[in-house]
Amino acid sequence: MSATAARVARNTMFLYGKMAITVGMSLYTTRLILGSLGAADFGVFNLVGGAIAMLGFLNASMAAATMRFIAHAEGAGDRAKLREIFNVGFFIHLGLSLLVGLMLYGAGYIFFDGFLQIPPERLLAARWVYYFMILSTMVTVTSVPYDAVLNARENMLVYSIVGVGEALLKLGVALAVVRTAGDKLITYGWLTASVTVVVLLTYRIYCHRKYDECRVNYRYFNRKMFREMFAFSGWSFVLSTASMVTVYGMGVVLNRFFGAVLNTAQGIANQINGQLAAFSNTMLKALHPTIVKSEGAGDKQTMHRAVMTGAKVSFFLNALLFVPFIVEADYILALWLKNVPQWTAIFSRLIMLQTLVTSFIMPLNSAVNATGNLKNMTLWHSASYCLVLPFIWLLFRAGCPPYAMYLTSIAFMVVNLGIVIRFAHRQCGVSIGGYLMRVVAPCLAVVAMSGGVGCIPRLLMAEGWVRLTAVLALFWLAFTVFALYLGFDTDERRTFMAVVRRGMARTGGKI
Repeated sequence: MSATAARVARNTMFLYGKMAITVGMSLYTTRLILGSLGAADFGVFNLVGGAIAMLGFLNASMAAATMRFIAHAEGAGDRAKLREIFNVGFFIHLGLSLLVGLMLYGAGYIFFDGFLQIPPERLLAARWVYYFMILSTMVTVTSVPYDAVLNARENMLVYSIVGVGEALLKLGVALAVVRTAGDKLITYGWLTASVTVVVLLTYRIYCHRKYDECRVNYRYFNRKMFREMFAFSGWSFVLSTASMVTVYGMGVVLNRFFGAVLNTAQGIANQINGQLAAFSNTMLKALHPTIVKSEGAGDKQTMHRAVMTGAKVSFFLNALLFVPFIVEADYILALWLKNVPQWTAIFSRLIMLQTLVTSFIMPLNSAVNATGNLKNMTLWHSASYCLVLPFIWLLFRAGCPPYAMYLTSIAFMVVNLGIVIRFAHRQCGVSIGGYLMRVVAPCLAVVAMSGGVGCIPRLLMAEGWVRLTAVLALFWLAFTVFALYLGFDTDERRTFMAVVRRGMARTGGKI
């Protein structure tokens, strides 16, 4: 097995160890919070403080810009630039954090002046949650360079340890909210924001002590580097902002037409999707530095291979958990939650389909980011995102049901897939036909066939834990066979089996 594959596998195992611990705690935390706040207040939190849930996406997206320069310098063997890159990145994101804070503060006057459908007696609590969200967002943006350093150094062990600590803190928050005698929504808002700040400060302290380049000093500010990084970070910021506005705006539009209770269903669907997709996102986090460093070293072959294989693995990891949930969503939700809000099941199913499409996009995005030329792709992506909300608004005005929001989002995600494939071909040399035939087509075939096998118990058995067990067993068995022999090519299958053998050898097993 190659050193690159071994490194990606090792980092992925660290992160998966974290996920094995944190997913269960996170889902239990959501159940506690929903039961404590109630459907109305939970919906208000997901509407007003929903951006807190997207901070991880913003952080990862913005960090990719700075990480590109750090990893590019490491891939080229130029360590002298690292301190300059870090300092320029820090001051850029300090300025961006102030800009974001001012924009969000100004937007608050619009949101709370009758635009959002929030019960009058909960308006003050909603304002406090919004202000906590602004603070969290600003701290997150200033911490982007530290996240970039950890990514570029591929230090996934620290991510894993801190991630477990974060899950424990959030569980503590849920228990505190259950027991508080004060306003539960305000308590949940400020404690959630506090957890975000504590986690990001932990990363900062660790980076300052561990890595020499993480020293904030204006003497290392390089004007030429600033212009280059600002252009790249600026386009990354535009794309991240367009995406966040669209995702957050969907909740606002849903609230305007259907009220805060449907934001509860949307929030639960987002929670489930986020937890189940974390396994795929973990793999991509470990893979991204490899793609960037390969570009920095001029190794196009390794980069293309990483993109192709990464897209397949990302899709399969999502499908492994998504498809059984889609088949048995109603029963699983009833087991997990005491009272399942209306539309939660269909929202969850559709957002998972959207995430499956996104699985094909993310590795290609990493490849285009690695080239440093984001302008044209960002303009096309941003234009696509800007059309989503007007379409949803028109559909709701025409009397369409709430799930039309997700159908529209899926359609535009397919459009974005076409956009990113085109730019990956032009800027990175990724074959459009090769990507469609070697990645997209096999992935869809595997899911279609294994999903059909998994649906057999649903047609023959009554709802219950026996049917759920049968669905899981049949689907996972069929999925494993089809993925290995139809989804992966010979080299990918050989690498996968080498990783399995290595893991089994460490635990004393044989294969």
